[in-house]
Amino acid sequence: MLTQMQTWGRNNKIWVIIVAHPRKLAKLTGKNELEEIDMYTIAGSANWANLADFIFSISRINEPDRAFTRLDMLKVRDQDLCQTGTVLYVRQPCGRYDERESEEQIMAEMNGRMMAHDQAPWTDLLAR
Repeated sequence: MLTQMQTWGRNNKIWVIIVAHPRKLAKLTGKNELEEIDMYTIAGSANWANLADFIFSISRINEPDRAFTRLDMLKVRDQDLCQTGTVLYVRQPCGRYDERESEEQIMAEMNGRMMAHDQAPWTDLLAR
């Protein structure tokens, strides 16, 4: 089924996106955290890992001292389009998500420091 959808998408020049939820994640020993999500935490993981062109994971970190969204690019078949890695996003009061370089930068902002471009309207970002 997956290969048929992949072939159909390529023939029609359409990206086929399938949302696959992970299997039940195990808690890390002695911590209130879950194991990291990777290509093999998806139910039926071997098929997804072998056939997919892109695999990414989106995690929402929502704790009293940490609040951000993390996108992990786990697999990229065509490296000209993007690379594997992690990107952190912070949701602004206006609803816009802005990329941040590190969790330390996010923590500094949460403690009252704001970046200059967060003060500007989002339309100013179009000029960059």
